[in-house]
Amino acid sequence: MAEDLIIHIVGSKFDLANTRREVSPGEVTDFLEKVVGAGYTVHEVSAKENEGVDEVFIQIARQLVENKFELERARQYKTDGSIYLNDEDQETAKSRCCN
Repeated sequence: MAEDLIIHIVGSKFDLANTRREVSPGEVTDFLEKVVGAGYTVHEVSAKENEGVDEVFIQIARQLVENKFELERARQYKTDGSIYLNDEDQETAKSRCCN
């Protein structure tokens, strides 16, 4: 699903930003708002200077873990208001009902 996507826009060559910048951060943001909409993160990185690269991967990893936690939490909560700890508990609860 689209809402499950993690979108990060990464601009490289940040070490050349003062001398050879082609697109300003504001232009990137304006373009993305028009084309992509919300739900993205923008980074400027320099592999040469080792600036910002680790942060991109750390943020993505953190978002993946958070998304997994939210998905697991959503799976545990059922429409009847019951909270099941795991699939085995769900099967036990189902076997008690309607036999």
